[in-house]
Order: sequence, then structure tokens, then C-alpha cells
Amino acid sequence: MLLSLFPTIIHVRKITNFKHIQKKLIEFIYDERRKDDIGIKASNTGGWHSNRNYHQKQDNILYYTVKSAVKTYFSDNDFFKENLQIEISALWANINGKGDFNVSHIHTGSDISGVLWIQIPENSGVIEFTSPHMYNQFKERQIYKKKILDNFGIHPAWFLTPTEGNVIFFPSSLFHEVDPNNSEKDRISVSFNLNIINI
Repeated sequence: MLLSLFPTIIHVRKITNFKHIQKKLIEFIYDERRKDDIGIKASNTGGWHSNRNYHQKQDNILYYTVKSAVKTYFSDNDFFKENLQIEISALWANINGKGDFNVSHIHTGSDISGVLWIQIPENSGVIEFTSPHMYNQFKERQIYKKKILDNFGIHPAWFLTPTEGNVIFFPSSLFHEVDPNNSEKDRISVSFNLNIINI
């Protein structure tokens, strides 16, 4: 008998009306960069990272879009308990041009983090998650056959290819990075942090 213990759960959800708002989101983010072309330095190597306060303004398309996605996802399925209260504690935009990337990092001070992929050109990189057990299971992983590794998700890292209109949710404590953008077109995303208020 084999048991799978201590899994890490990542959620992927498609925003149903995304094509109707994609252009407005892109225009808004470029306009914000024009207002503050320096941005801030965080996990980004190159590229533009906005301030993290778009959840405080609450009168912008980034906030409306993420708030709607969060509210819908956490209330419209049978994964979660009823009447959850989840607040957005940080919200920011990212523009990564050719060669730009995000180094491995976590999001401290929050419970769940997420990314909404807005513009994803071909060959613009993947997001990679590092196993929290990567180091202490290094030798053990080598004794299993591939089918066991795949069936139980025993990998040092796992990547997802971003898709426009998809939102991913993951534990804020999970190390992740985004590969360099190898296309000639900008990769654009919105990232956010969530706090669970009640359980």
C-alpha cells in the first residue's frame, strides 16, 4: 500500500469573460507604467513591477477583475467551506519584455497567492514551482520508478505553461519563479496575495 501525504494544492481557473476585458486590462497596465515607468524592484529581473496597492484604490479594472475571480472561485465550487471571508492584501501588475524574468521567491505575510495571465506570447516562459520537500527527499526520489514519481507527484519542481485568461492560486509559502521571456512581445500578468479571515 502507498499513501500520498502532505500534498501542495494549486488551483487553475479560467475567467469566462476574459476576451471581453483583455484589451482594457492591457491598456490600463501600460497606462500605469507610463505614469510610473520605474516601478519597484521585487522578484523581477528586468521588466516592470508596479506598486502593490491596486487593491486599496478599488476603482480600477485590476481590482474588479481579481476580486470577481476570487469571489467566484471560492464560492462556486465544492472544494471549500461555506461563507469564507477572503481579502485581497496586495495586488500588482507585471510587464516582462524579452529576456526579463522573475527569480525564485515566496510571498510572505499572506495565505494564498495568485497570478492572472493577461498577455502570453508564444515562448514567453513558464511558471515553475519548487517542491517544499526538494532537499530532504533528494536521494529518496532516485529510488522510485517514473510511474510512481508521476502518480504521486514526487518531483523536485513542477511547471505550468501560462494561458491567457487563466488564474492560478497557490500557497504563498511555495517557492516559484517565472522563466525568461524569449519572445519579442511583452508578457503581462497581474499578481495578488490573499488572506483568509475566517475558517
